[in-house]
Amino acid sequence: MVAFMGPARQRRLTVLFRLILVIPQLFVLLFIGIAALVVVVIGWFGALFMGRLPRFAAEFLPGVVRWQTRVTAYEYLMTDTYPPFSLEHDDAYPVWLTAQPGRLNRWAVFFRFILTFPATLIAGIAQYGAFSIVAFVTCLIVLIMGRMPQTLYETYAAVLRYQARTYGYSLLITSEWPWGLFGDAETPGGAGQLSAYGAFGAPPVYGGAPPAYGAPPAYGAPPAYGAPPAY
Repeated sequence: MVAFMGPARQRRLTVLFRLILVIPQLFVLLFIGIAALVVVVIGWFGALFMGRLPRFAAEFLPGVVRWQTRVTAYEYLMTDTYPPFSLEHDDAYPVWLTAQPGRLNRWAVFFRFILTFPATLIAGIAQYGAFSIVAFVTCLIVLIMGRMPQTLYETYAAVLRYQARTYGYSLLITSEWPWGLFGDAETPGGAGQLSAYGAFGAPPVYGGAPPAYGAPPAYGAPPAYGAPPAY
């Protein structure tokens, strides 16, 4: 699930130097990406035998996609808030991503590289469009207006959402192929139907990785119905 706060005021100075400001993030992500490649190779063998990612991979890889998504949103001028150097979930950051790895089809795991290719191609074309003349025009608009127009924001949100879902599929975080460009059907908390480009405004608190990987959520002990209140 990927959700966005929506367009907000931005400092024109940070917009002007955004490509310079994002360099430290991209430098760190380079090494994070190398580590993710090693983890996903190990996780691929583990998923072939177990039908799911090993626990360490299931905890690490969603954080990689989360970090990448935050940095890309910052680079796309979707937010003026500098991304944290962290894999962990942060409710205060205006871009949210949560994932819960589960069971995987071993045949789909074995052929994952082939299955991922069409989605990767679509994501690459969408990213190229977002970073071509559209990016230059967007930068000028944000510099003049001090914020991104809603329509442009929704367009970038669609591109970024599809990229995140493609990364999640290629890294074996999910078994669901990234269909469509327009996001998830509904929020994790069942808050209703999302718009075409995702939820705008603060979404529910999703939290980080589930506490019991592979186990159903702990709903708690039922109340003691027979015990009268203590007067």
